[in-house]
Amino acid sequence: MDALIRDIKDSDAADKSIVFSQWTSTMDLIGRHLHQEFISFEHIDGNTEIRRWQETLERLEREHTFSVLIMTTGVGGFGLNLIAANRVFIVEPHWNPSIGLQVISRTMRIGQLKPVHVTRYIVHDTVEKDIQQLQQRKLQLAGMARMMDSTDTSSSFKPEA
Repeated sequence: MDALIRDIKDSDAADKSIVFSQWTSTMDLIGRHLHQEFISFEHIDGNTEIRRWQETLERLEREHTFSVLIMTTGVGGFGLNLIAANRVFIVEPHWNPSIGLQVISRTMRIGQLKPVHVTRYIVHDTVEKDIQQLQQRKLQLAGMARMMDSTDTSSSFKPEA
């Protein structure tokens, strides 16, 4: 939490940030830390009404009253345009690497005018390091699968154990 809060505070005043977490309990913890540092924020999770989602995203785009949005990866991964933000913080890794890529891609859409900075947090000596390695293996396999799709379908691939 200390690293996240420090990184948010070190952001340029004009930057808007989205903090993604898988867990609403983690979102609550992040919210408490932001509140203690007098950083205004909003949050959206699976229990948030669609109307409130839309209002919050519109406010993020047009207002300067808050610059941090906390959102679950489940909500942020699908069908949203989050180009108002140019800082993405992923608090914990998801075992499925495409989830992280999806939430990042919500800020990197047509109309994004600023470079997008992504920060992923990994707590060393925890299961998160194992999840990170699993993500890498999955991404490597997916890359090889795409290469195979573009080659002769009669070729075969046998991954090493």
